[in-house]
Amino acid sequence: MTERFNDGVAWGSRRRSKISARTKLLTHKPTEATVRDRQERIRQRAHAIWERAGRPDGAHQQHWDQATAEIDAEIATKEKTASRPKPSPRQPKTAPAAKEETKSKA
Repeated sequence: MTERFNDGVAWGSRRRSKISARTKLLTHKPTEATVRDRQERIRQRAHAIWERAGRPDGAHQQHWDQATAEIDAEIATKEKTASRPKPSPRQPKTAPAAKEETKSKA
């Protein structure tokens, strides 16, 4: 008898592996290291924004929010492109045969 999961899908079935792959993408829980990396990237980006703005006093929250939005957009784009299936390689198109001159001037 095959082992079954709570959802009733047999161990090793294709359906289970497809669901697992989708679930991993949708329910990705960031590790402590990735959270620290994100925070560090936001901190560096906010500092760069602050310097570009002329180092104004009192605008740290706006710079942090802008940096957070930019970093989160980069992460979302990266995850989106990573989750796309790779396109199958295309065969190169063959060049059309050169048309021969049918009429020649004498």
